[in-house]
Amino acid sequence: YHEGEDRLLRDVRVSAEGGALANSLKQQFGIESDLEVGATGDFEVRLDGKMVFSKQAVNRFPNGGEVEDLVKKLFTP
Repeated sequence: YHEGEDRLLRDVRVSAEGGALANSLKQQFGIESDLEVGATGDFEVRLDGKMVFSKQAVNRFPNGGEVEDLVKKLFTP
């Protein structure tokens, strides 16, 4: 076990999940996303300053389609 390698693997997972999510948001809603990899392992999705999803709040990564459903709710009156 090497702490540096483990952190790198977590960062790659977050980046990969973030990239797939960014593509999905662009396809479904035309939303352009900025991806930032943080040092703390946080995975947050904000839309116009509003928190849509926070890994820290629910202690897990989002399930497939979960963020898209939450964004859809924000667009629905």
